[in-house]
Amino acid sequence: MEIIDSRKDSVEIGRSSSYGDDLLGLLLNQMDSNKNNLNVQMIMDECKTFFFTGHETTSLLLTWTLMLLAHNPTWQDNVRDEVRQVCGQDGVPSVEQLSSLTSVRS
Repeated sequence: MEIIDSRKDSVEIGRSSSYGDDLLGLLLNQMDSNKNNLNVQMIMDECKTFFFTGHETTSLLLTWTLMLLAHNPTWQDNVRDEVRQVCGQDGVPSVEQLSSLTSVRS
């Protein structure tokens, strides 16, 4: 709430010509250009929706991935062997090693 208020104050006193170019700034600019009342609660709800939607999407992706691997044990074994071969016994890939995991990308 403090961030929203500080951005609104910056525009009102002329220190800034826009609310910013991030998600919050875009919402504030849109509401201001449509002459809507800058309702703080509504803006906070929109930001929460974006935040939680991203988390939900990621969790669904991981759930489907694990379900498909569970239904295809042969493919699961192939992927597990490839990860061990590329990443060693730890099986924890580094960013550089991810491009070497060809079965996972298919």
